[in-house]
Amino acid sequence: MKFLKVFANLLIALLITKANAQSVLPSGALNIHGNASTNTIGNQMFITSSTKNNVISWSDFSVGDSNNVIFDANRYLNFVRGPKASVISGNILCSSGGEFYLFNPNGITLSKGSNIAAGKVYLSTAKLTEENVNRFLNGNDITLSYKGMGKIRAVGNITTNNLTMDGSQIIIGNIENIKGISDDGNHKPLTNKDSNNIILASSVKRIDIGGSKNIDLKEDYKFSEESGVVSQLGKTAVSTRSDFISISDNLGG
Repeated sequence: MKFLKVFANLLIALLITKANAQSVLPSGALNIHGNASTNTIGNQMFITSSTKNNVISWSDFSVGDSNNVIFDANRYLNFVRGPKASVISGNILCSSGGEFYLFNPNGITLSKGSNIAAGKVYLSTAKLTEENVNRFLNGNDITLSYKGMGKIRAVGNITTNNLTMDGSQIIIGNIENIKGISDDGNHKPLTNKDSNNIILASSVKRIDIGGSKNIDLKEDYKFSEESGVVSQLGKTAVSTRSDFISISDNLGG
């Protein structure tokens, strides 16, 4: 009977945790620059503005499973002032090539099954400086800090033409889950063959990259061991409970 009671309590806790995860959306928005407004309908948050460059401070910026955060076609620099890491389990979408920036020194995780789609994606766990805010407002690139504090874990999907990650340790579950934007919807893996489309900066010089063993990180992505890149190609990535349980199905991974 004691076991059944413990099991029942555990099951209730898991159900509550899952329900809370599904209800999670960014909260505590304060406009620093621009006039962005938020409108939440069910599990979707819409963020729109009449100004091109917008800077928004959030008490928390996470997206629960099956939830959507939809930005318009403008540029948005989001930074977290609260103590929690950002966990993206749902979807972040920017219309018509809009740009999405997220700064959170506590860490950023893109969970398995999550999606970010934007013309430009910039993820950083460094402290946001006034200089970089001004560069953003002037339409310039933000300077890499190489001072990221929290980890960046990218196990989900990213669709963009320009990706930057600036953190401490960076973990990419499958590099082929980062795809370029295609007009016909046939998105192919984004590489650095023709330009610096993917920029990774690690303050501790540790960048773990997984994916197919046939990928050439030096030739296709121009990544080097000197910058901290550690190849995990051809190995089995474990990021969820189901991944761990399924190890027995692929003992060669």
